Amino acid sequence: MRNILFLSGIILLLFISCDEAYDEPETIPDAIIFSNLNAPISKHTVRYYSIQDHGVCRANIPNPGDSVTTINLDVNNDSTADFTIRLSHSYWEPTQYCGHCSIYSYDINIRGNSSSDSIAVAPDEPWVARYYGETDTISFDNDWGSELILSMKGGCVRPTFSIEDEYIGFKHNNLLGWIKLKPQENNGILVENFAINLSPNKTIRAGQIK
Repeated sequence: MRNILFLSGIILLLFISCDEAYDEPETIPDAIIFSNLNAPISKHTVRYYSIQDHGVCRANIPNPGDSVTTINLDVNNDSTADFTIRLSHSYWEPTQYCGHCSIYSYDINIRGNSSSDSIAVAPDEPWVARYYGETDTISFDNDWGSELILSMKGGCVRPTFSIEDEYIGFKHNNLLGWIKLKPQENNGILVENFAINLSPNKTIRAGQIK
């Protein structure tokens, strides 16, 4: 009889232990790949400006007159560019009167290079990238876009958006990451560094490196 009670107690303890282990949520640790760029990537499209003065107006004219350059980012170190930042400026072809001086447009955009790559969208501005402060959480709850504006200036009648000295969030398949940007003169941008969390479906904090 004592043996039967002893065995019954052992079975009950095993059942309780298994039930508790089943109820405990599994925690997946973060697996951050941090790309610390010893030489930050910096590009711009304007070499210098000359002055155009018609007496009634005065404007900066970019040299060269139009230019395009790109920055390719491989966020997960697989030798494939996942995101491309495109910088450009050009003469603004007027469709209405915009004054006597020549007008130029300046644009910096970022796009994902495949259907699995996208960028976090700013609230209420579905064509503009969202900026995060350091330690802000980047999550899948954000809205995402395949190509977004980082900076837009010039032109005749256009909204103006500027690059911030902050972080943008990106999604690569079911992985999240951040890119640290900084504005530069002459329609330029500097990519300081970036990181991605290789743990699937997990959030990442802006600036998180481990």
